[in-house]
Amino acid sequence: MRAVAELTETPLLDIFAASQQLYRTLGFEGSQHLFMHLPPVQHPNYRDGITDDTHFSTEGAKRIAELVAVAIRESSALSGLHPFLHLNANT
Repeated sequence: MRAVAELTETPLLDIFAASQQLYRTLGFEGSQHLFMHLPPVQHPNYRDGITDDTHFSTEGAKRIAELVAVAIRESSALSGLHPFLHLNANT
């Protein structure tokens, strides 16, 4: 990822550390709602339920998108995008 970004002169948004901090802050139980953890019959696509720690729930996608927006705001290489950011007061 870093090598490709450097080779293509593409800005890199590495949100790994920020996402790990989010998960640590929420704890194991608290962070489960960020992922696809659905009990049986709650969703028509997952009649038997699902426990998927690789795909985000709607809430999880929003929280990660906030981290991406913060990373964009902190990136001078992406300053052209700064006027389009609409961040929560908490971020």
